[in-house]
Amino acid sequence: MKKVLMVLCTLLILTACTHKKTDNYAYTLKGESEHWESEYFVEGRDVWKEKNNRTTFSSDNNHTFTMKYKGPLEELSTLRNLEYAYEAGGISGGGSEEFDEPPISKVLVSHRGGGGGARVREDGVVHVTIKWDTFEESIELRNSRK
Repeated sequence: MKKVLMVLCTLLILTACTHKKTDNYAYTLKGESEHWESEYFVEGRDVWKEKNNRTTFSSDNNHTFTMKYKGPLEELSTLRNLEYAYEAGGISGGGSEEFDEPPISKVLVSHRGGGGGARVREDGVVHVTIKWDTFEESIELRNSRK
């Protein structure tokens, strides 16, 4: 009985010394240019823990970058090269694709995620550059609710 009481007291003390706060978030930054529209969706959580007068922080988040050609798919039938890049502070990404045949979709989606990484803030701006064959456009993605 004494052992059970001692374990319960120890758990009570440890619980009293540990505080945890979690913030969940999800938001979308959007923008468009003459030929393209784009979105950058962010979701995740931030966790702060306080134990023995020390605060720790961890973050787990996922990013989805989407771009869509605004015109009909047939306008891309002669497309040979597509490049895109996005950047916001310390976060960047992008890619390129060469086409031997006409594309079958006018939407491109890229996913990123993981723990502890940086993220674009809800009031941040994502700078996007899209190059396709001899054309180039830039877009700024912003949160329309801010």
